[in-house]
Amino acid sequence: MKIAKLSVTFAVLAMLGFTGCGSSDSSPDETPDGGETLYGISPGTYCYKITSVSAVNDGCDLGVANMVGSALPGTYDASTGILTLGTQGSLGGGVITYNKGTLVRQKGTMSDLGTPGCSWDQEDTTQITMTAQNQFTAAVTEKQDSIAPACGFASTSCVSTWTWTFVIDGTLTPPSCK
Repeated sequence: MKIAKLSVTFAVLAMLGFTGCGSSDSSPDETPDGGETLYGISPGTYCYKITSVSAVNDGCDLGVANMVGSALPGTYDASTGILTLGTQGSLGGGVITYNKGTLVRQKGTMSDLGTPGCSWDQEDTTQITMTAQNQFTAAVTEKQDSIAPACGFASTSCVSTWTWTFVIDGTLTPPSCK
């Protein structure tokens, strides 16, 4: 009897795999649930200017509020739908679908070249929400841990969260965006 139930379960799962389910299963010409407008990102590498910052909780003392007016490089690959944002992907990379996406920068060890022995492990997650053509908000969470004493930080771990608003700035040249 258990084998028959398992066979039926696997058959149903296989059918779901073939037919699909969920709100994101639609052709590219359809609008997402709720009828909202879909916005695009120009393919290629551009400089994305930070036009505003909000919801800042800078536990790692990164100075993110001071970045308004500056720009970061970003690359959008239209064939994969992947946006990679920041210098060397510092804010992560991920697929943008129906105006939303999650960019992830996997945990890795960082160091401060100006301070010998100063290193930490860092991971970034960025929630992208498209607000217009080539414009989006980026809600960033940066986690740092295993912070070495040489860094002079009061703790061995910290978290910073903030939201930046970005727009492509065609007057700047990547990757330096100056």
